[in-house]
Amino acid sequence: MSKPNSITNFLVLIALSIVFNGACGRSRLSDREVRREQIRLNAETKKRELGSIKGDYSGTMDTQSASSKPVALHLDVVEQPFNDNGGIDPVMMPQLSGYLRIYSGSDAFDNWNVIRGEFDPKRSSLELVVKDDRLGEMQLSLSASRLGFIGGWQATSLSMTGTMALIRDDSTNIGGPGQGGGDRPPTNGQDQLSGSYVGYADDEARGVHFSASFLVRATTIPGQGMKFTVDVRLTRGSEATEFAVWKFDNPEFNALSRKLTLRKEGVNENFILSLNQGALTGEWTSAVFGRMGAVAASKDSTFRSSLPLALPRSGAHEICLKNFGEANLPEHAAITMAVTPDVGIDGKVRTQASIVFYLGDYNSSERFTCVLDQVELDYISGRFQGICRSLPNTEPMTISGSFKAAGFEGRLTASGSNGANITAGRCQGART
Repeated sequence: MSKPNSITNFLVLIALSIVFNGACGRSRLSDREVRREQIRLNAETKKRELGSIKGDYSGTMDTQSASSKPVALHLDVVEQPFNDNGGIDPVMMPQLSGYLRIYSGSDAFDNWNVIRGEFDPKRSSLELVVKDDRLGEMQLSLSASRLGFIGGWQATSLSMTGTMALIRDDSTNIGGPGQGGGDRPPTNGQDQLSGSYVGYADDEARGVHFSASFLVRATTIPGQGMKFTVDVRLTRGSEATEFAVWKFDNPEFNALSRKLTLRKEGVNENFILSLNQGALTGEWTSAVFGRMGAVAASKDSTFRSSLPLALPRSGAHEICLKNFGEANLPEHAAITMAVTPDVGIDGKVRTQASIVFYLGDYNSSERFTCVLDQVELDYISGRFQGICRSLPNTEPMTISGSFKAAGFEGRLTASGSNGANITAGRCQGART
């Protein structure tokens, strides 16, 4: 009799264990469902709170070192799956998204995307972190007012701080529904970057200035915001026919500091400028020559340099040859040049050149001319080189040197130690 009772008791224990374990499983599942319901209710509450500030705002931001800038803030609410403690059924959790757009006049630059945001309706506070891929992050600490937000901002990567005031574009109070009125910044032509600027660029090392122009074009590309290009033209002489062009696509413009930096890989010349009241001022530099000098250009063409205008290189440049070695070249000579723009290459020009040897005095009809090959002319410094190959019964001769204020100076060399030193202007004693 004891053996059947033992079997019966064992079966009862197994049954109780199954019931107990099933009850515990149902209890754990129930706890998870309760937790998920709490999260879902919190998500709904947060969605309503964030929805109350969703919309478009416009206003201004101030810095300690620059004037007010028009800005626009777009706030939206998106939902992302939130999985608590590995639950198999995530809750869609709302969060803020959007962007802060900074304007230069009516040109929009620097879309700072919202990457984090919290709104506390009890304290009426909005904390946003926005980011620009080029300039870094900015923190906005704002308080809700009846019409929008006011507060401060800080861009640690730029070492800049300031204040901000925003008004909702639908002109209702902050708790009302957003109508998405769009960005409506003030349009101040003096603050607008796009346009045409005319002025000068000093070449302090050579004691001259170039006539300078900056053509800034701005284009809004859907989904990418504002893109712009800058064409820089430096001109020699007053006829505006001898110039070089630099083209910069989407260069760096910091709408906070209003600093425009024009640089390009493979190009020696850089322009570092600031925009203020319709004018671009700053300096330009060269990877070869270092700092070049001051730059100033405005939309109303009011800037004038104190340095004389750089002379054109096109035309005839009389030179005097002093033979050395066994060379026996005529003393009286001239280099003639035709310089035209090469708009396809930054800062370059096309140059055709010849050297004229006068058998008599300067401008004598008795002469022979050699068209130069492999001509190279640096538009900024005036460094020059060309090779004379076309004279009959003569070996190739290389002419190298630089254009100075007085004219061309350099050297003519042939094989061995033969050639001539070149000085600018006519030889002493030559008849005029």
